[in-house]
Amino acid sequence: LQGRHEQATDHYQRALKLAPTIGHRGAELDALAGLGQIHSLQGRYEQATDHLERALRLADTTVHHPSELQALTSLGVVHRAQGRYEQATVYLLQALHLARATGYLTGEQNALAGLGMVYSAQGQYEQATDYYQQSLRLARASGHPSGELQALVGLADLHLMQGRYPQATDDYQRVLDLAHQIGHLNWQYEAWQGLGRLQQITGNPEAALAHHHEALVFATDLGQPGDQARAHDGIAHAHLALHRPEQARAHWKQALDILTRLGVDHAEEITVAAVRHHLANLGDGE
Repeated sequence: LQGRHEQATDHYQRALKLAPTIGHRGAELDALAGLGQIHSLQGRYEQATDHLERALRLADTTVHHPSELQALTSLGVVHRAQGRYEQATVYLLQALHLARATGYLTGEQNALAGLGMVYSAQGQYEQATDYYQQSLRLARASGHPSGELQALVGLADLHLMQGRYPQATDDYQRVLDLAHQIGHLNWQYEAWQGLGRLQQITGNPEAALAHHHEALVFATDLGQPGDQARAHDGIAHAHLALHRPEQARAHWKQALDILTRLGVDHAEEITVAAVRHHLANLGDGE
């Protein structure tokens, strides 16, 4: 939760080795689900899927609903990140039904937010808004600040995409303040990235450049390459608006290199096709 993925990975791996030796299947399931989530955050989708599917197979013989819900939700996120929206929806609905059947509010909140992400990615904004609002109400009622941040970022992105800039500004600023307060680096990244996109759209490229540079620092510290690509894309757009084509080209090349290395055609709001188009317009044959 603090973005220290290397340390988290080390502890999960040690737990994963130890748990089978003492027959602790719940801890083994925890470790597999946790490692899957970290691989997903760092763009290693094949490894993430492997760990998460192992977790689900183990869940068939182990009654440990929190980790089973984490695995289901994380698989939904992995499939969404790769544009497999139908599969993502199946996993997230399974998670939602299990969470409601077992009364696990955090699991329900995470599944709702995940469904919001899937519908938002498909341009189905009304459904996405409904899921995010349900998630936000649940997170606040259960005192879950990380869940509140997740829902607020989703709603801020929806406001941005639909041109409701004052509402987007308020939500991103709320995310930045709360994430800083609880020390959650990933949501600080999302707030800076969102504010950068907002400033770019509203004609303030200097401010956009500053915000995207802040986002890049967080993405680099977190070791999240997909988010680094997103920040580079934002920086490139700002440089281009400031009539600095060479700097724009350099950052779009970095974004393209990252996405190519990850083997994905998009990372949230940016796509390989769009980056290639920008480079072509700058006279680059990439």
